[in-house]
Amino acid sequence: RSMGSMAADGAHFRRLRSVATSARNRQIARLALLEELVARVERDVELPAVDIPALDVETGDRTEIEGLAAAVREHWALGNGPLGNVLALLESKGCVVVRLVTESEGIDAYSRWSGPRPVIVLTLDKNDAARSNFDAAHELGHLVMHRDPQPGSRVAEEQAQMFAAAFLMPAEAIRAELPNRFDLSVFVALKHRWRVSIQALLYRARVLATISEAAYKRAMMKISMLGWRTGEPHRLSDVEEPHLLTAAIALLRAHRGLDAAAIAREMSIPTDLMDEFVAEARPRLRVVSGPVG
Repeated sequence: RSMGSMAADGAHFRRLRSVATSARNRQIARLALLEELVARVERDVELPAVDIPALDVETGDRTEIEGLAAAVREHWALGNGPLGNVLALLESKGCVVVRLVTESEGIDAYSRWSGPRPVIVLTLDKNDAARSNFDAAHELGHLVMHRDPQPGSRVAEEQAQMFAAAFLMPAEAIRAELPNRFDLSVFVALKHRWRVSIQALLYRARVLATISEAAYKRAMMKISMLGWRTGEPHRLSDVEEPHLLTAAIALLRAHRGLDAAAIAREMSIPTDLMDEFVAEARPRLRVVSGPVG
């Protein structure tokens, strides 16, 4: 994961030095259509109230970022243990999450505030829930800390990475569980318990000084030699799917007679893109008596 970043039209992207401008622009166009769809849905369906804290970054050091991640956990009464379904958590706090085909190895995920409601786009090609969870937490970090993004901000990317690690693996809870050497069986068990990658756990162990710098470097060399940097073994195959937007469309179909195809025609959204926006889900929302807002 590169630390490069760019805020294009207010959207946070990563690794853009290796991504063609045309690829980024395609994603920005898709994001705009998604935001229009969300606005259309909200005319008839009440989505969860947005509860994403806005926290100012002052020094930007690790201690401060860890504190901000802890503050979000406290605000949401999450405790300090492993999180379950991260996507469901974000959706319950009013964030619209979708998975799209990004058509580029350089784009992991991106996010943007669309007026008062944030949107997170994750890739469809992450076949390990551990990687997907970290991407989602990274974008949450941007939404919490970087509402006025600066183009090309490496600092913002580093802060979002620190936030994600601290949010998913609170120091006071995970420190005692991290070993002082690279024991694969222990790290595999921790991966399944905390739903983060072995590499993320190793880096967390390094940051929290439960493992020495030398031991960390040896472990990362071994991971590189085994080809695990891009695809770890012992993957978490139960990759979470977003449900919020699909649930809203299901309600529109049931109560307004509008299905996804009809809305796609109304809004001139390509059918294949609409299919990506709207994944199979269980409705959990309610139709309001009139247009919302």
